[in-house]
Amino acid sequence: MGKNHKWIEEHCVPASRDAFNILIIPGDVGTDIEMLIKVFGVLSKAYDLVCYIPGNHETWVDQNDSSALKSNYNSVDKLMDIYAALERFRNVVCGPLKLSYPCKTMPGEFRRLLVMPMHGWYHASWDKEPHITNPLYLEAEKITPFRNQWIDYRLCRWPEEVISSEAFIYNPSLGFHRDDAALAEAFAGYNEPYLHVPPTKSVFSSLTESTFQPSSFFGSTLTGPLIDSKYEV
Repeated sequence: MGKNHKWIEEHCVPASRDAFNILIIPGDVGTDIEMLIKVFGVLSKAYDLVCYIPGNHETWVDQNDSSALKSNYNSVDKLMDIYAALERFRNVVCGPLKLSYPCKTMPGEFRRLLVMPMHGWYHASWDKEPHITNPLYLEAEKITPFRNQWIDYRLCRWPEEVISSEAFIYNPSLGFHRDDAALAEAFAGYNEPYLHVPPTKSVFSSLTESTFQPSSFFGSTLTGPLIDSKYEV
């Protein structure tokens, strides 16, 4: 993270005042909350607005996390701590955002954009690729424990009421299957508050931000619902 942070400090410098500059970050900035605060401290000064939603890297909990020493501290707790930590930056937005800006080609007209963060988690149903059948790969898979093949399985901790650790760590030899969509459904549920507001007649172009959102969800146009956020330009 040291080299990346240095790169951010060198390259993310305050932009021209001739435009309103927005940076959209769809997750995986880092794993340490204190380092995230330093990164967003730089970005909040370099851009007029920073739109952010955490990715899977932010859910990792390891011995380097001071909060990990708390009893039953889990990845959901860490996400909530990240959101709380970023509240100190007035121009860092982690929720839906409505933007209105003048249209250069049509004087007096305004364009509208909805930036929508989409919570999510990956699930096997998205995987349309054929199974790997290379003998060397299959042999290596037998030798290396599945838990060690994907770092999420080692560092993510989920509340048992959401998904058990056994169900989260896919292991066909033990009878656990990727059909368990509990975690993906739980994250999708975080989007529900955005959907239950009165619709509007205004047409907004939409831009979603997510680490996991399937590409088929991008590029749509929404006529509602819309959310008032703390920032409306």
